[in-house]
Amino acid sequence: MCKFIGHVLVCFDKETWNTIANIY
Repeated sequence: MCKFIGHVLVCFDKETWNTIANIY
């Protein structure tokens, strides 16, 4: 699962994205 953060494409698995979403 990849998302653009600024102009950089960053890829993590879905669980990692969920963890990041909880932090921010």
